[in-house]
Amino acid sequence: MNTKRIYSKRKELQQNFTPFKRTKVINGHEYIYEITLYRDPITKKIKQKSKYLGKQNNSNEVVKVREKLPTLKHVVSYGDSYLFNALVSELGIDKILKQCFTEEETNWILLLTGYKLLHNGSLERLSSFMETSDLFSYYPVSTCMSSQQASRILERLGEDNSESIPHFYYKWIQHHPIKGDNLLFDLTSFSSKSKQIELLENGYNKDHLPIPQVNLGLLVNENLKLPLYYKLYPGSIKDMTTIDNMMEDLRCLNIKDITLIMDRGFYSKANLLSLIDHKHDFILPIPLTSKSLYEEIVNKSSSVLNQSPSDLIHIEERQYYAVKGSITLNSEDEEILNDDEETIQSTISLHSSEPVILNYVLSLDPVKREEERFEFFKRLNEAEIILKQVNWNKYIQPNETLTLLKTKKQIKEFNDKLKQVMKNKVGSCSKYFKLDIEPDGTPILNKRNDIIENHTRLFGLMILLSSKPIVIESVLRRYRSRDLVESMFDSVKNELSGLPIRAHKTNTMKGQFFIIFIAMIIQFYLLDKMKKGDINRKYSISDIFFELQKLKKTIWYGKDKIINEITKTQQLLLEALQIFLPKVMRS
Repeated sequence: MNTKRIYSKRKELQQNFTPFKRTKVINGHEYIYEITLYRDPITKKIKQKSKYLGKQNNSNEVVKVREKLPTLKHVVSYGDSYLFNALVSELGIDKILKQCFTEEETNWILLLTGYKLLHNGSLERLSSFMETSDLFSYYPVSTCMSSQQASRILERLGEDNSESIPHFYYKWIQHHPIKGDNLLFDLTSFSSKSKQIELLENGYNKDHLPIPQVNLGLLVNENLKLPLYYKLYPGSIKDMTTIDNMMEDLRCLNIKDITLIMDRGFYSKANLLSLIDHKHDFILPIPLTSKSLYEEIVNKSSSVLNQSPSDLIHIEERQYYAVKGSITLNSEDEEILNDDEETIQSTISLHSSEPVILNYVLSLDPVKREEERFEFFKRLNEAEIILKQVNWNKYIQPNETLTLLKTKKQIKEFNDKLKQVMKNKVGSCSKYFKLDIEPDGTPILNKRNDIIENHTRLFGLMILLSSKPIVIESVLRRYRSRDLVESMFDSVKNELSGLPIRAHKTNTMKGQFFIIFIAMIIQFYLLDKMKKGDINRKYSISDIFFELQKLKKTIWYGKDKIINEITKTQQLLLEALQIFLPKVMRS
């Protein structure tokens, strides 16, 4: 007999028996079941099946009492985790990480990155945060979420700093082809009080914190506004000494055909000659400390100072006066490149026997010029008030009138003493004043107008050197784009408010910086989406994550996972970011 005939016969036999009710006593309670008899077509024996109906109540009605309603499991923050995961997916970071790390390591990296962006607390709070966040559903790990385990993960990342992390750079850069793009390189400092991290050293701290620091060099693709690569340097390293090593790293990462755009901190004779020698395209501003080169270019293009209408250009609704030119350098002309603040003696020189042509743009920003003048004369006026209140007679001995000071040495020592007093009182503003002593010994405070005029005539000016022939508007636009990325860089660093660094071992710190780098990628990307979505400037990254954190997900046993009603603010933010939420998520 085939199967089809068996089921047909079974159905036929079942129709010959009428179902009936039976009461069963379970744990002292009576429950009613429906019993149906049927003949098994194979064994030919009578069998029965039962169906639970319920319990009889006082009205003699049968009601199901053993079925429970869905039970509430817990509520987690959903919106911020969903946004984070959406950004990670759009960038493809998760896929690239999985090419360089195990799946468990990848999930740990993204959990710690999400924790830094969404909460930014210490690792001690990691476990409690994950209990109230939906991050874990996206990036599950098999180990416990303790701070000790997180520290071990960070330490392993730091130990693996020479393999998997460089592999990630390479894959990440391949994911964003950069032929002909502008690359911005900047250096910033992170401080720590740890005494066991070898890279921590005292140096110039851009955050003005009087504690040891480590410097982070960050390479940013200006076109995409995304970080590509970072490197850690000892805290005492200056901006101007990092170029050669960074160039070697770029060669190893197969980065070619790019234009490096840097700020004044990277200018030095050594760096400039290295860029020329290696034939790198660059845009580099000249600092005022490079007086010889600065003055030569200003004197050659002084028409800009007169704000001639023929030099007027408009860039992004702002007025500039700009001219271009070039300077030809021979090996004997190198001294003109010297920077007064450069302390490292460079052995690099122009290798080429042919003259080298440096192109430049000299631009004047009238708005910035007036702002600088206002601030300068405000400080100058405050300094003059302080110096006029000084009782100079107590610093002048009876034998120190000009009639009694006979030798040049005596006069110099006397003037040096008064200059030091002024410097102690008003700092760098002291160079704009002089104290004249009348023959009778009366001190008279005067301004040094020649020095003031020479200083203020350079306000609002900027000189950009370029290795290529210049189109004025193009060079100024490209350098101004650096301002946008620098503001993003500052915004990102301010959002990473968990500074100083919370690490006590070098490898743990290196692992932390890899997490910071991934966080920076996501933040730069989100900031760009915020700008494109015209999100009100009152919202920071933290504000957006905080607002979306209010969007909860309720998890029910055996039922749907449902988010609560979305607010108007949340809806507007997500629409501006082009992120769309599902209404219901199935278990």
